[in-house]
Amino acid sequence: MVGALLRTFAQDAEKANRFAATSDLDLLADWNHQLLREEALRNPMRVPEFRERMKGWLGGDYTAVIFGTTADPAAYALYREKTAEVYLRPLFVRRDRRREGIGRMAVAILRNQLWPRHKRRIVEVLTANAPPMAFWRSIDYKDHCLTLEILPEQDGEESAAADVRPRAAQQQPPPPGSR
Repeated sequence: MVGALLRTFAQDAEKANRFAATSDLDLLADWNHQLLREEALRNPMRVPEFRERMKGWLGGDYTAVIFGTTADPAAYALYREKTAEVYLRPLFVRRDRRREGIGRMAVAILRNQLWPRHKRRIVEVLTANAPPMAFWRSIDYKDHCLTLEILPEQDGEESAAADVRPRAAQQQPPPPGSR
């Protein structure tokens, strides 16, 4: 299936999949905003702020590729190439175009036509976001790292970790005669 999609891309490459330009900033900012909302990320930024951030990324080390046709862009990937690795920040496919193989086609193009084969390819996925986890695993990405966090406590909120004694010490009964 990916081979057929890749051939389709190759036939329409000039008028379809392309590197993003400054004129695409509004589209990319809107998609980036949608992505963060779907993933329920704790980012209060609005579309204009995403636009400025995207402008900075594209003016720096990042490259964006838009997939689809000129009339119907369907997805984008934003990545940064370093000496030993390629870091894919997001791969986003519009909600109404998902489950059509566009994500697989996009990754195949990135891996086979744009990214050097001798470099490690990295993507970060939220562990609570099961569909993307399954997608990346289905195309040979392997689990490598898990980041754990404790969010800042809100006023009046008691931390579940307030008692930092070893668990065994927390569960021992009080000494005899101490009641």
